[in-house]
Amino acid sequence: MVIGRPRGFDDEEVLSAAERVFWEKGFDGTTLADLREATGLNPGSLYGAFGSKAGLFARVVEHYRQTVAGYIPAALEKESFNEVVRALLEGVIRAATDERTPPGCLLVHSSLSSSGIPDEMRKEIRLQRAGIQSSISERAREAQAKGELSGAVSADGVAAYTLVLSNGLAAAASSGIETRALKEVIELALGRLPWDHA
Repeated sequence: MVIGRPRGFDDEEVLSAAERVFWEKGFDGTTLADLREATGLNPGSLYGAFGSKAGLFARVVEHYRQTVAGYIPAALEKESFNEVVRALLEGVIRAATDERTPPGCLLVHSSLSSSGIPDEMRKEIRLQRAGIQSSISERAREAQAKGELSGAVSADGVAAYTLVLSNGLAAAASSGIETRALKEVIELALGRLPWDHA
């Protein structure tokens, strides 16, 4: 007798359902019962398809990167550096306040609330965020070479500043601050970027 859904299930549906659970409850707070209820798969099917809860979470993180956080590559291609920063921050707000997903950022929430994330997965999340920061730093250096950004500021510091703003916006959205207020924060930040006055 076959128990649960056969292996022919839709990966996109399962990953989207699991993503919501991990996002709302964190890695530690998510149980197999939660995942079964959300995905319709019994534990045997989940383990057969993803190897473990950690394996499923790893796939969810990759799914999140390609879908919810899919605005990042396009933002990094903007013409001017300040346009890059604006596109990143506006992308954070769109993703963090999208009614189709929980508020905030899956990765920020998971990093802050889940001590039980396996070390390899935690390392992977750090590497992903470091990769984004490195890309922002590279765009900042390009802007400095073109005279668009003052050489008196640190490209790495500028990138870190941008990510801190991004994380703060995501955390604020998660706490329930209205989209209008978040957009006002962006305008205030962009109107007084520290590197514009260096």
